[in-house]
Amino acid sequence: FNAEFKPMEVQIGGTTEGGQPIWLSRVAKSLNRFVAGASKNLNYAGVAVLAAMMFLTAVDVTGRYVFNKPLAGSLELTEFMMAILVAFGLAYTELQKGHINVDIIISRVPPKSAAVINAVTNLLSLGLFGLIAWRCLIYGESLRTGSFVSSSLFIPIFPFAYMVALGSLLLCMVFLINFL
Repeated sequence: FNAEFKPMEVQIGGTTEGGQPIWLSRVAKSLNRFVAGASKNLNYAGVAVLAAMMFLTAVDVTGRYVFNKPLAGSLELTEFMMAILVAFGLAYTELQKGHINVDIIISRVPPKSAAVINAVTNLLSLGLFGLIAWRCLIYGESLRTGSFVSSSLFIPIFPFAYMVALGSLLLCMVFLINFL
């Protein structure tokens, strides 16, 4: 047996073809895999909530106009479901580039300038939705400690504020990936 031991090379320095440090590229890829999976799962949950909301609305309308008996609390449930639906779809929609994008200026500038504009936009969006996530967490905590509930069904409100914070936080991660 005449094998020569060669230690594994760990590359700390160096850059990718785009000029990005290799370690940063690896972190971005790992974060992207996590965010893609989490956003897809949250989106599936949002789609399930949408289906439940459609069913609830159909039952309420049928009860109201056919049997003259509306479904009690359906408006409250629809409001809560709408918060979940919007918050859980934000990150997935951004990953799919499905949000509205006005590219009047971007299409008329050189690619390097467009990249700078996109980076600044992602950074500002990260800051805005980071602020939204933070404030929703604070708001949710105040709702939890104050034991606030909905007016007709007495459903605790704080979980929905936390869900909006979760959706906003995941969207922040997408903006961070886009920035990197």
